[in-house]
Amino acid sequence: MDQEKENEDHLEYLGKPISDINSLRKILSEEELIIINKYGAWMEALAEHKIKPKTAEQKRFVEVSIGFAEPQSEYEKIWMKISQARNDSPY
Repeated sequence: MDQEKENEDHLEYLGKPISDINSLRKILSEEELIIINKYGAWMEALAEHKIKPKTAEQKRFVEVSIGFAEPQSEYEKIWMKISQARNDSPY
């Protein structure tokens, strides 16, 4: 896959919230909601391997999302909070 195509793939998800944002509002702060509204679909695409990580930070995010590393960055912590909430959901 060439660089331009990878960039297009990433751009497809940027600026979009995740589909279940409404069910997560009660567990996320206002600051976290701002981040998820802007980067949520992109974070989800990385975590679900729909797009390839391009930077060391993105690679680490993927490692955190699959449990190979502990969350450290704000984005990693928010994603793990979402992941935990989804796992705890009775739906």
